[in-house]
Amino acid sequence: MLKGVQAIPSLNKTYNKRKERRHDPLWLLLLLDLILALFIMGINGYNWQNTSSRVMGQAIKALGQGHLGSGIPSGRGNQLDLSVIQPGDILLGGYDGATYGKFTHAAIYEGEGVAWQGWLSSGVSRVRIERFRHYDRACILRVITNSENRQQAVEMVADWDGQLFYPLAFKPGDRVWNCTKIIWEAYRRLGLELDSGHDLWITPDNLYRSPLVSVISQDGDL
Repeated sequence: MLKGVQAIPSLNKTYNKRKERRHDPLWLLLLLDLILALFIMGINGYNWQNTSSRVMGQAIKALGQGHLGSGIPSGRGNQLDLSVIQPGDILLGGYDGATYGKFTHAAIYEGEGVAWQGWLSSGVSRVRIERFRHYDRACILRVITNSENRQQAVEMVADWDGQLFYPLAFKPGDRVWNCTKIIWEAYRRLGLELDSGHDLWITPDNLYRSPLVSVISQDGDL
């Protein structure tokens, strides 16, 4: 009987080891996510010759530092001045600890307090701009072009309403989208290249650094 009682800690130790091993698939999921991204690039006809990715290198470095995904909200929010926003302007928001830069989300302003975004649960969809005050930092960018071009960009994005969202949506192709690709592609079709990084995919930080935008308003830890 005593032996049976003494065996319980040993069983618990074995169980805990198995439980720890169940967390290991996180890295497997990340690997599968990357493989799926490469597959999507393949079906979109991406040419891998002479390709280097600064964003991918940055992401690998961030993962090594324990930064995963879109960061961790602090709860402090920001006081971004939304009164200055105009149709076609770009909203960026971000949290600390993100994989790919200071900003982690983007949207393009339509009007009447509403913007277009790419979102996991709803694809290309509308969002109230007040949501960007929940981020630790946020800004409004205005593309340096005329108001007609900015309006056309909004209308193009609106035509993609409901299209599939995928976080690693690379720039080539129109099968999947993310929050930055919808903005980049709309302005690209108007002859305006907003990707300051010229990489495999465009991050919110690349939009922020573009020489073709001006910062209209910003707030938070920048």
